[in-house]
This record gives sequence, structure tokens and C-alpha cells, in this order.
Amino acid sequence: QAAGAKRFAERLRFKIDQDYAAWSKDRIRIWGDPSGSVQSQTDETTVYQIMRPEGIFAKPCYTNNLEVRIEAVQQTLKRLEDGRAGFLIDETGAPTTAMGLKGYYQYRRLETTEERYATDPEKNRWSHPSEALAYVMVSEGEGRRVVRGDNPRPVKARQLTRKSGVF
Repeated sequence: QAAGAKRFAERLRFKIDQDYAAWSKDRIRIWGDPSGSVQSQTDETTVYQIMRPEGIFAKPCYTNNLEVRIEAVQQTLKRLEDGRAGFLIDETGAPTTAMGLKGYYQYRRLETTEERYATDPEKNRWSHPSEALAYVMVSEGEGRRVVRGDNPRPVKARQLTRKSGVF
């Protein structure tokens, strides 16, 4: 179900209060699409300003570069720390994100005689949480690793089940 910025902020505040009440506010960081900083043409407010009265102090990711975002997630998913996965997704707690990572966040196949795909991922129910994950990864430091090229030991990526999957 679609929600505008105000309704989304209300729902997010409820979820945080319900599930993370014991956490101190400085432990919760919220990152988002840089376009949320663009002022509305009607009243010059931004999405981030609309969210603040609900206590949601989101910050824009420093880049919207698709390649950096995708690579930040891919490298994090490939990383091993002490022989174990460096990042895991709980398929029960985050099923839509997990499905996006399994290939449902994907490039749309173009209607041509050749096997070709669009240059940008398809917007669908899996794209939003997948892109949110990418904004978090980039904003929490993985984007700098991508740009600087200082990634720990590369490991072979898992084979995804869908050909056109982004991750």
C-alpha cells in the first residue's frame, strides 16, 4: 500500500516505538534517497522535513550512483569475516528484501529479438526495500570502500536464481 511521506513517517515511528523501544535514539540511523532533499514545488518542504515532526530524522545518502549502490551491497554480501558471512538477511523478518536479493529486484527485459535488459532496475515491490538497503550500505561506509577500492579478500559470489537480478 502506497503512503506519502507523512503517513510513512507515522508508520515508521510506530514500528520503531513498537519494536525498538529499548534502543537509545542515537543507535537508530535512517538513511534515504538523496531526492528526499528536493523541495516540493508547492510549499518548498522536503520529504525529510515532513518526517521530522514524527521524530524521524532521516538523512540523505551522499550519492545516488546506481553502480556504487549495487556494488556496496554485492561486496557486503560476499564478505567473509572469520570464515563466516559478514552480513545476513533474516528471510522471516525481511522477506521482501530477501526476495529482492534473490533476483526479484531486477532489470526489466526489453522486448527485442536479443536478450537485452533496461539500464535501470525495474520499480516493483522488491525494488524499494532493496534500494533502501543499498542506501544504508553506502551511507554506513560501504560506498567509500567501493569508491576507494579497498575491499577485503574477494570471494566468489553466490549464483542467483534469476538471470536479470541486480544483486
